Amino acid sequence: MYGGDRVLLCDDHSLARGQLDSILTESGYRVIASTTNTDDTLERFQALLPEIVVINMSVRGTLDPLVTIRRMVRLLPSVRIFAAGTMSQSGSMMEALSAGALDFFIQPYQRQSVRNILRRNLG
Repeated sequence: MYGGDRVLLCDDHSLARGQLDSILTESGYRVIASTTNTDDTLERFQALLPEIVVINMSVRGTLDPLVTIRRMVRLLPSVRIFAAGTMSQSGSMMEALSAGALDFFIQPYQRQSVRNILRRNLG
């Protein structure tokens, strides 16, 4: 459906990660790695240089997800980052936009909503 862009997923909840992986794959994206904390995310990001990153705002690690987003944008300005989280995390997701994320996905993921957000931001 889209361009086959390579995606790095960061979410510490395996069910949510699997659900988003499925939606992205069905939509023509290639999920090249999944991580569960910010440390692994930055390491994989630097090694793989994905075009797209989806990061859950509740993941833990040495760095806060917002700091992780800022670092990824600084390392690769062309990266397209999407924050993810529940409605109760809307404040964090708005901060993610200020840190460099393009948009955000609300959990639980709704297939059509994810596709609409991707289409709106990626064409």
